[in-house]
Parts: sequence; structure tokens; C-alpha cells
Amino acid sequence: MKTNYVIFNHIQFITAGIMVVVLLISQFIQYQWWISNLGISDISFLKFIELLFKEGLTLEGMDIGTIGLTLSWIFQIVVPYFLATSIVGNILGQYIVKRVPEKVVEYVRYLIGLGKSQSEIRALLSQKGWNNMSDQDDIFSAIFQLIGFQKMNRE
Repeated sequence: MKTNYVIFNHIQFITAGIMVVVLLISQFIQYQWWISNLGISDISFLKFIELLFKEGLTLEGMDIGTIGLTLSWIFQIVVPYFLATSIVGNILGQYIVKRVPEKVVEYVRYLIGLGKSQSEIRALLSQKGWNNMSDQDDIFSAIFQLIGFQKMNRE
């Protein structure tokens, strides 16, 4: 039985949603700051966003316009998203590896080294007491994670 916190695709969607919400909240805080400091109270949040698009973005006197503003928002979403998913992916990979005893992983890697097929390995695992298919899948997931860690360390 798989649980949602182990399925990485769900975590990616949740993280993307959080990044969009964080961007909207930061824009709303900026809107509130403008209202309180400039004394403008008759403008709505959506009108504020529309005005931002009309005025664009100016950095150190250089007007980079609406494209620059849009790119800055994309940057504010994309960079934290990739940082978060890489950190969560690493933690999730470590969790998957820790779920399986080290001796079992070593045994299956030994069998792979002998050139055994996946069905042969599953049969041998069943003989050793690992009868449940999901437990066997966990072993293979742990091995794939270890291979992924090794590839990342080489690169």
C-alpha cells in the first residue's frame, strides 16, 4: 500500500501550488504596503496587479517593462520550486533507503551482480521470507535510489 507522502509527483504539485500562493501573498503584502504608505485606499488588489503590469519593472533606473516583471515573478516561483523539490527528493530518497534493512539491499545487489533476473530475485527473496510483493518493490526502490545517489555523486 502506497501513501501519498511517498509519491513524489504529489509532492511536486503541492510545492508548485505553495510557490504560487507565496508569490500571491508577497504581492498582496506589497499592495498593503502601498496602500498604507501612500494613503491610497480606493484601489483593489486586482487593479493594483493591473497597474503593476502597465508600469512594468524598473531596476536602478533601467526600465525593463512588463516582460521584466513577468520574468521576475517566474524567477520567484521557479528557483524556490527547484530548490524545494531537490531537497524533498533527497530526503524522500533517504527515507526509501532506510525502510529496507541494509543486509537485504546488499543481498539483492549481490544477486544483481550475479546476473539474476528480477523474477529470480523475487523468488529468492520469497524463500528468505520477503513474500509480500510491496516489500519486494520497496527493496528495488531502495536499490534504484542508491543507484541515483551514486550517479549524482559522480556528476
